[in-house]
Amino acid sequence: MKPLENMTDVELIETVMKSELDYDFRIHAAKQIMERIGVNVNDISQTSGLETRSEA
Repeated sequence: MKPLENMTDVELIETVMKSELDYDFRIHAAKQIMERIGVNVNDISQTSGLETRSEA
């Protein structure tokens, strides 16, 4: 399998959808997609809502 950075957009989407692949690998592929469309992935992980769950 090619490194995520070298995959086309379609290959990345297919990677995310393949349930037989490792879960962490699929997450990294999804992050690569988000980075390509301009989403700051670091901001998402910091504002994931975990703080509000612990307060509940």
